[in-house]
Amino acid sequence: MPGSAKLDAENSLIIGSGDRWFGRVVVKSDENPVQTYNHFFKGMPSLGWKLMSAMQSKASLLSFQRGERIAMVQIETSQLGGSTISISVSMQQREPAK
Repeated sequence: MPGSAKLDAENSLIIGSGDRWFGRVVVKSDENPVQTYNHFFKGMPSLGWKLMSAMQSKASLLSFQRGERIAMVQIETSQLGGSTISISVSMQQREPAK
């Protein structure tokens, strides 16, 4: 997380703990959206997450995979300046057995 990030507990739902949690974490950061995008674009791979897709725009979206987990990072400009970051983590869906 960016150094200035503060958890928005009201809009977050975290199930589990440690390296096995899943759910949605919403944080507010003083960093602008471009700085925040670069933070996750460069930082997540150093934590073992493989970049799957990236789109930088008004609402930027990054998707990563690590093992069987998928992380989607959405970054938007906050109304009060800085960024609002929504990180959703879930298990990868498997194809049903035939």
